[in-house]
Amino acid sequence: MCGGVRLVRRGFFVGVAHLAFPEMLTVLILFFIIPILIFIIWYRHYYIPYKVFSRLGIAHPPVEPFTGNVNGILRQGIIEALNNDINKYGKVFGWYIGTDKWMIVADPNMLREIFIKSSDHFNQRP
Repeated sequence: MCGGVRLVRRGFFVGVAHLAFPEMLTVLILFFIIPILIFIIWYRHYYIPYKVFSRLGIAHPPVEPFTGNVNGILRQGIIEALNNDINKYGKVFGWYIGTDKWMIVADPNMLREIFIKSSDHFNQRP
């Protein structure tokens, strides 16, 4: 008996028998509620940001958790990665640098449209 809790040894596992309500509530919080909260935080901050281009219908390379497309870019080099992705996904595609979203536009006519003709719609650009 240890503080009102009796530990029962079964093989390699130690089970807790006859828990009072406060101890049971603690076990419930530790084993069920905290993992659910961790999953919700992970889902909101590390899963949803990687779905933006997919929802908008913009092609992009496969994404790795936490780093986005950085590993592929570093492995190939930025110029080679740009050339490969332009050939594979077209002249407009997306990259994830971490959870930041980069939209790559390699079409000169579209760039002219964005920066000159429709500059009033893109007033937040640097």
